[in-house]
Amino acid sequence: MAFSRNSFACLLAPLWLLTAAAPTVFSQTVASLHLPVLGHLFDAASGALRTIEGFPGAAMADASLPAQLRWRQAHIAPSQQYALAVPEQDSRLWLVPLGASPSLSRAMDEIAPLPREVVFSPSGALALVVSDDILQLMTGLPDRPTKGRSMPVSALGETPGFLALAEDGTVAMTGNPARLIDPAGQILPLPVDGAVTAFSFQPGSAGALVVIAGQRRVIWLRHPGLYPEALEWGEADGIRNPVAAELSGDRRRLFVLEDGGSLLVIDTSGESSTMRLACECVPNGLVRLNGEDVFLLNGSPNWPSRTLRVLDGARLRIVFVPVERGNQ
Repeated sequence: MAFSRNSFACLLAPLWLLTAAAPTVFSQTVASLHLPVLGHLFDAASGALRTIEGFPGAAMADASLPAQLRWRQAHIAPSQQYALAVPEQDSRLWLVPLGASPSLSRAMDEIAPLPREVVFSPSGALALVVSDDILQLMTGLPDRPTKGRSMPVSALGETPGFLALAEDGTVAMTGNPARLIDPAGQILPLPVDGAVTAFSFQPGSAGALVVIAGQRRVIWLRHPGLYPEALEWGEADGIRNPVAAELSGDRRRLFVLEDGGSLLVIDTSGESSTMRLACECVPNGLVRLNGEDVFLLNGSPNWPSRTLRVLDGARLRIVFVPVERGNQ
């Protein structure tokens, strides 16, 4: 059965029975309703940015946002307030406000064109733009974008692997050994054993999560540095093939996404047993959306299943988000 924006009108139908005596007031109320925005997606097939509207369990990937340009790549900030994108018409990086007039989009001429990767800090106030030969830091996003420090890739000694960015500008690089680049540009080893396959700085002062897939380990570095305070989980906690990990907002739960489509919910206090949820999808990450512990699991630009999966961490469930077919 097709799912469209009109389907949400069905949710309002019972209200009509309660307000039949006041049709004018009811019609004004419905007209003023706006669905909350869970987040945004880049649709590579159409070159457009889409909106995910609604609530976990009653949401859909809706029509494309208005735009003056067609995008060849787009990177959406964790705050869901803006994106850094490259249009098909040229190779410059553009700052694109989400939910605002497309005329407010502007080119970042001081940043290297056609980046290979863009990495955001947890709040989205900073972004690291990675090109083939240089790393460039952007600060003051999105309102006062400023070019920060730069570092040639050659200074790293090798092509960087997976990168993560902290709010103070510290950069983490996966590998064996994994390394940190502090705000002064000094390169330091990350004191963990094994090949780090994923790394994520957490919002606020929650530290960072380290995934070592080959050893089936996830480590919570509460204070990343040379002598970090750490908690660790492994096979005894049900971890098999971890690919990504994130903490809940209250830090009481650890969400571990596994290769193959399952998701573990681990009580960080150890008081409750591990819960395993089935994604029924090919996951590619834990992408924070708006709301309490809401994460997108399979935000592939091509969406072969035409359905997205979202973790509703507050209710410990994985829900479906249909893609509106009329806007493919």
